[in-house]
Amino acid sequence: MQPLKIVCDENIAYAQEAFSTIGEVTLSPGRTISREMLMDKDILITRSITQVNKALLDGTSVKFAGTATIGTDHVDIEWLEEQGIGFTDAKGCNADAVAEYVLSVISRILAEQKRNFSDTSIGIVGHGNIGSRVERLAKAAGMLPFLNDPPKAIMSGGTGYVSLKEALACDIITFHTPLEKESDFPTWHLLHEGMIQYIRPGTIIINASRGEVTDSRTLHRLYHEKKAVIILDVWENEPFPDPDMLQICRFASPHTAGYSARGKVNGTAMVYTNACEFFGLQPSWKVVYPEAPKIKLPPSSDEITPAYLYSVTRLLDHLDEDTSLMKKLIPLDMEKRGNAFDLLRKNYRLRFEFRDYTSPDPFLRYLGFGAPQS
Repeated sequence: MQPLKIVCDENIAYAQEAFSTIGEVTLSPGRTISREMLMDKDILITRSITQVNKALLDGTSVKFAGTATIGTDHVDIEWLEEQGIGFTDAKGCNADAVAEYVLSVISRILAEQKRNFSDTSIGIVGHGNIGSRVERLAKAAGMLPFLNDPPKAIMSGGTGYVSLKEALACDIITFHTPLEKESDFPTWHLLHEGMIQYIRPGTIIINASRGEVTDSRTLHRLYHEKKAVIILDVWENEPFPDPDMLQICRFASPHTAGYSARGKVNGTAMVYTNACEFFGLQPSWKVVYPEAPKIKLPPSSDEITPAYLYSVTRLLDHLDEDTSLMKKLIPLDMEKRGNAFDLLRKNYRLRFEFRDYTSPDPFLRYLGFGAPQS
């Protein structure tokens, strides 16, 4: 068998190291991957910024496509199946990273507002890989979660789930749905102006799913009319975030909530393993996770409060740094803003997950921190 010819997005972690074990690798910026580039290639590995469809692949020799992401709204899976092209995604690869990002944001804001977890309800819209982890962390912290996921509600007979209106009435609303335009349960502009009436003043609204799940005009109205606290990791019309949206965000980041060192490696490993299986090859690349930097955690606390948890998560997250860099995009024209957005993603300083650190504190251990070695 001749070496496979492979094109990979240059920003996929360890793509060269992994895929060079099964073929010849060409690295390319995700937004410039073209049909011409793929004419004699066997494998295409992308991220969410590349549209994988007939326009890109028709007439090429690509036999297998993979995306090192959890979302697949950029892939025409039906067309790939019709053409007999293999496909895989990396669902769940960075779910812990996103859930921990959400908990960090919540801890920070509740600490600033001098509120308690136990007095806080959280509406989790989308209860898949990420939403279920957000639920676990929310419960561990003492919050009261309300789950909204219509497909899962049908499967469970409605047990454990609430309507979207009920979820939107919580103190915190966090979105973790895929982007669906044409389905029984579309999520495009799931939060729209007709939903404003159900949202209470001062609600904390987090979107770390897809930008188009929340309507920007609606978020503007909620900010101005109901003093909502807006946190966005994803944006309508990426990579061109609206300057007015950037202006009103309490925290902003360039679609990097899932950018942990472990999540990046997981995404590559999942796609690599499935590609090897598709071609009947034995995987030989060994997964190695980067070592987390040493940090000194604060002393354990007898009381689980947002202030205590924030004293821990602030050592791990980049909320202020990310927001400052994103706000610098506001005065740029559209082209420069898009280029700057992509550069922020490309050069992002990866975070480490709770499990990459150890703590004797039972509460932190319950959240996912490792146990100290005896």
